[in-house]
Formats: sequence, structure tokens, C-alpha cells
Amino acid sequence: MKTHLALPKDIENYVKNNTPNAEGVWNYFNDIRQIPRLSTKEAAMMQYIIEFAEKNSFDYDADATGNLVVRVPSNNGSNNTVCLQSHMDMVADVAKGSTFDFYKDTIELVLDNGWITAKNTSLGADNGMGIANALNIATDNSVKHPNLEILCTVNEETGCNGADALGLKLESKYLINIDSEDGPVIYNGCAGSITLNGKLSAKPEIKSDGCYKLTVSGLKGGHSGIEIHEDRGNAFSIVGKLLERIVAEYKDRFHIIAVNGEEKQARNKIPKYAEVSFMLPPFETVNSLSHKYIKHIIKRMSDADILSLRYAGIDIQLNATDHGEYLAFSNKVSKDIVGLMNSDHSGVYSWAITGEVPHTSSNLGVMKTTENGIEITDMIRSTLPQELEIRYDELQRLFLEYGFEPKIEGRMDPWNPVESHLLDTAKEVGNSVYSEGIKVKVVHAGLECGIIQLKFPGMEAISIGPEMLHVHTFNERVNIDSVGKTYDLLKKIVERF
Repeated sequence: MKTHLALPKDIENYVKNNTPNAEGVWNYFNDIRQIPRLSTKEAAMMQYIIEFAEKNSFDYDADATGNLVVRVPSNNGSNNTVCLQSHMDMVADVAKGSTFDFYKDTIELVLDNGWITAKNTSLGADNGMGIANALNIATDNSVKHPNLEILCTVNEETGCNGADALGLKLESKYLINIDSEDGPVIYNGCAGSITLNGKLSAKPEIKSDGCYKLTVSGLKGGHSGIEIHEDRGNAFSIVGKLLERIVAEYKDRFHIIAVNGEEKQARNKIPKYAEVSFMLPPFETVNSLSHKYIKHIIKRMSDADILSLRYAGIDIQLNATDHGEYLAFSNKVSKDIVGLMNSDHSGVYSWAITGEVPHTSSNLGVMKTTENGIEITDMIRSTLPQELEIRYDELQRLFLEYGFEPKIEGRMDPWNPVESHLLDTAKEVGNSVYSEGIKVKVVHAGLECGIIQLKFPGMEAISIGPEMLHVHTFNERVNIDSVGKTYDLLKKIVERF
């Protein structure tokens, strides 16, 4: 896999002057940002890692799912084996109006006051930075390490499908996942999750020569495991609340034509954009009383505390067109769609630490119109297995109530925190790397550690990573100094084994 672009000069100079220990990490990440690697489309990334292994004469193996392991022999005389684990895929997100194509275009790196971000796209530091750290540990001659197994999984962002189907043999007793995003924090546990897909089978049957289009944009979006507690707003839920008022006013005249979100939707992205086309036959022009009254309803709700004051930057637009012919769903199907959008709670259900750490949450992340009807995807997370099952049962009943056929797309048990030799070592080393000390936490997002541990009983695991903000959005960024400290932490941990 050829990568031809050099690291931008301003970034190269900043790294050299501030974190020279991590120059190699940035060189690998520079390669990785030039490789298309969306979920289920990681073939080019897999080829890059295979070429890395062959270039350095490392053994490697792949399973039927596409997961890879690169085996690096010990250079410190130790017989221990440590697994460095990351995932190959990334979440795609682009700024409104951008024509960026992740399969054809290259992510453009931008230096911003000690942080690296990307121009108008998600950065892919989640989890390209994890792979870059692992590859550099393997080829940095200053690192005196035991046997290493560099495990790179596929399809993490779509439900940890790669880890679920892992068919590789591992010798490691210790697993260091490099997929967390908080710098001086060691994660020793994570929430479990259930991803539920729902399909409402229906065909449009009502004709109209015009329609209304309602859009909600300007929300922050974000990662449904990291930022769900920040009340950033869910565009589908907000559109549903607006439509509920319109349905109450126009009753049997209301018909949905289509519901969609941004182009790159994902179950673990908080939706920041949603659009619904609908009609109220017979169609009336933009100057009609109906149009003016709908705009009045939206204006009144937008000015209320629930929307514009609660979600800074929200933009709600209503437009009408009398060009072309449209087919819409029946009034019953349309009401079911709105009912589901309103009843499917997106946000926190219960708290481990009120306002800071959730126990249980849910995110309506995907909603789109297909040729066969409407399809939705909801992701439930919880650190409590019983609450996870209760919420799943409730959501399944809700789907059925509104005509959506439910189907589980993915399930992950919580990764339960335990004390271990690896954790003790990481804490001791971490307190020497970070002047402020290191903390041990449980994260609401999903990590692959628990899944992998189930396949290899007795394996000890932790998760670390550099400080990142706004992952899964086009504002994603990673702190350069934190990358240097994460690499120092990783290096010193593996050298202890």
C-alpha cells in the first residue's frame, strides 16, 4: 500500500521540538491517514500492515474475518508475551457542504495550537493512533520489549464484529488496548452494549405535486459512548418533537415522504443532522396558511428553552416546493414513524455519577428511507447487565408497537473491572510519566478488551490512549503532547515485562 504524502512541515517541526520521542508514531500515523479504512472496508489498511510485517521480517497471521496479528520477537530476553491491540476502521464524518470522499481523497492534517485536527473531516486518530503506537513500539530500537503480538481488528465501529469473530491464536497473558482517549487515565472496564436494528416495511402510496422539507442541523454530534452525558441533542429526536406538534394540528392530512440523516451515519455517532420531507394534501404553496402556521409552530418551539436555549447553534429550517411529483407513506405509517422518533429516548437513563458517568444510555444513531420503507438503528449501553437487558426488552416492544421489526445487530457484555499485575504496573509507570498522576476509570464507551478476554481466560487487560476530543465528528482532534506521553507510558509498561 503506497503512501506518498509527507507529514506537513509545521507538524513535523512541532513534534521534533516538543515530543521527539514520538516522531516515529507520527510517521506511521501520517501513512495511516492516507489509507481508506471505513468499517467493513479495511482491505487497504490490512495490506499496509501485512507489508509492514514483511518489510520487518515479522511473522503475521489473519483470520477469516480480516483480523490480523503481527508477531514481534523479544529483544530483552524475556519469555513473556504482551498483546498491543487496536482496531483498523474509523468513523467517517464531513463538514456540511464538503465534497470529501473517504475512498478517493486524503485526510488533510491541520496544526491547531498544539492539537492535530483534519480539514472538514474526522481525523481517524480513533484508532489510527493506536495502530501507529503499536507499530512504532515494534520498530523503535530504543524499546527493550518482550514478545509482542500486535493485534489489529476490523469493524470495531460497527459493533466490535471483528473482535467477536476473532479466530487467531494468541500467546499473550497481557493485553494493552490503545483505543481510549483521555491521556492520564487507565481504563479498567467499560459498558456493554446491544445494537438493535428496526425495519418498517411500507411502500409510498399517496401522491402530491409538492412537499415540505424540515431540517435540523448545527448540533455538536459526537461519540455516543464518550459524550452522550453532555446533552448535545439528537437531531432525529428533535425533528420528532417538531413533527409531533404538526401531526397534532393536521391529523389525517399528514404524510411522510422520507426521513434521512447525514450521509455517513453510525450507531455510535450522536446524529447532528436530520431531515424529513412530508406533505399535507392537497399541496399548498409556500405562501399558504398551512405553511405559515407550520413555520409558526416551529418558531415557537425553537424559541423555547427546550431547543434554542438548550442546544446552542441549532438551526431549524422549513422549506416548501411545488416542483415535481412525490409519493408519500400512508397517514398511519407516517404517524408510526413520528411516534417511534418521539418515544425512542436518546440520552442517559441512569447515572453511575450524576452528570458525569452514565450507567445506561441509548442512542438513535441511524434513520433512513429505503426502497422498502424506513430503517433505524439504536445502540443501548450499560455497565449493568440487568439494566442492559431491561432496556433492550423495552426498546424491542417499542419497535413492535410502531410497526418496526426488531433485529439484534450486535451485542457486547460489559468489561468488568478487576485488579491485576498489569494494572498495578501501569499505575506505577503512569505516575512516573504524568506529573499530575494517573487515574483508573471505567468508560461508558465500548472497548474490545472484555470480548478478547472471554476468548483467552486469564488474560489481563487495560486500555490507554492519548487525549482526543470530538471523536466521530469532523472536529475530531488529538493532543500532540499527549501522544508523546502515551508513547512513553506504553514503552515503559512493555519494558517491565
